[in-house]
Amino acid sequence: ETVTFDGLLAEMALEFEHLGDDGSVRASLVAQGPLLTSDDMLHEGALALLTDTLTSVGQIAAGLLPGLSMQISVTCHGARVQKGERLVAEARILKLYPAASIVSMELQLHRLGSPLEPSSGISPQELVAKGTHMKS
Repeated sequence: ETVTFDGLLAEMALEFEHLGDDGSVRASLVAQGPLLTSDDMLHEGALALLTDTLTSVGQIAAGLLPGLSMQISVTCHGARVQKGERLVAEARILKLYPAASIVSMELQLHRLGSPLEPSSGISPQELVAKGTHMKS
C-alpha cells in the first residue's frame, strides 16, 4: 500500500490543545509510524512536515487563507526523539505583510516521569526544533 501525503498527515494523529484567533496553536503528538526512521527515531523530515502543518493551521485560526509556501526553515536542537515519546508543538504568527506572513513553530519533547532535579542531567522538556514558514 502506498501512503499518500494526506495519509501521512492522518497518521501523525495531532491533538490540538489550543487554536487562538491570533494565530497561536498548541498541539501534541506521539512519535510513531511513518514519522520514524528505521532506528525508531523521529526523522528530520517530520520536523519540516510539522512546521508546514502547524504554521498553516495558525494562519487558518487567525482567519487567513494559507497560500503558497515561499520558504520553510527548520533548525534542529539536538534532542533525540524515540518511538512513543510525546512531543508538544507551539506555533505563532511573527509578522503579517500585505502579501505574506511569517509564522514560527517550536517543538519540544516532553519526557514523562523524568526527574525534575537539575543534578539528574535529564530535562523533563527538551527543545527538539524551531521552524519558520513564510507563506504568500
